[in-house]
Amino acid sequence: MRRRDADRRLSRLTTPGPKPSKPALPQSVVPASRSVQSGSTGVAIHWPARFLGSSRNTAAQPQLCASQFWALRRRTGMTQTSKESGVPTTSLEAEVVELLDRRVDACRAKDIDRLMSLYSEDIVYFDVVAPLQFIGPDAVRRNFVRWFDEYDGPIGLETRDLSVAVSGDVAFVHMLHLDSGTRRNGLELAVWLHSTVCLRRFGARWLITHEHISIPHDPKDWSAVVDATP
Repeated sequence: MRRRDADRRLSRLTTPGPKPSKPALPQSVVPASRSVQSGSTGVAIHWPARFLGSSRNTAAQPQLCASQFWALRRRTGMTQTSKESGVPTTSLEAEVVELLDRRVDACRAKDIDRLMSLYSEDIVYFDVVAPLQFIGPDAVRRNFVRWFDEYDGPIGLETRDLSVAVSGDVAFVHMLHLDSGTRRNGLELAVWLHSTVCLRRFGARWLITHEHISIPHDPKDWSAVVDATP
C-alpha cells in the first residue's frame, strides 16, 4: 500500500500539467503610418517612434504611449494641415510640411532669396546635373538660378506621395515632384522626379541640410526616362 501511494505521489510530481497560455502581446494603439488620399495627391504621415508600442513593451508601456499620443492630439487639435495636401498632421510634422510648402511656392515663383532662406549653411545638394554635389549655400544658389533660367515664365511644381518622419530635431521626407513648364527654347515638358529632403531643427526653426533630386534612367544606355509616371 505504501509503495502504491509513493508511486501515485511520484506520478503527480513527474506528469506535466497543461501549459499556461502565453498572454497576448500588447498592440500599439497608434498606427505606424497613415495614408490619406487627397485629390490626386497621396500623402503618408509616419508617426514618431516614441508614440509607438512594440512587442518588447510591458503592459504598462502601451498605456503610456497612448497617453502621450492623446495628450498630443488634444494639445494640437490635429487640425493643422498642409496647403499642398490638406492632410492633418502632428505639431512637428506640420512645421516640416509648412516649410516644404514654402519651398514649392518659392520654386514656382523663382524667388531665389525666399528659397535659400530655407537651407542651412552646411547644405549638401545632389542634383540630376553635374557636378556630383553642390556644397554650401553659394553653390546651391547658383544651381537654382541655373534651373530658374531654363524656364520662360513660372515653374509648375506639384508634389505627390509625400512621406514625413520626424524624431526630435531631425526630419526625413521623400516625395515625387512633377516639374513642368515652358522652356526658353519653347519646349513644353513635364517630368516626374524623385525628391528626398533631410532637415534639422535649430532652436525653433527647421532648415534643410540635405536634398537629393534624381530622375529614372534606362540601364541599357543610361538615358534619362522622362516619360515615367507614378
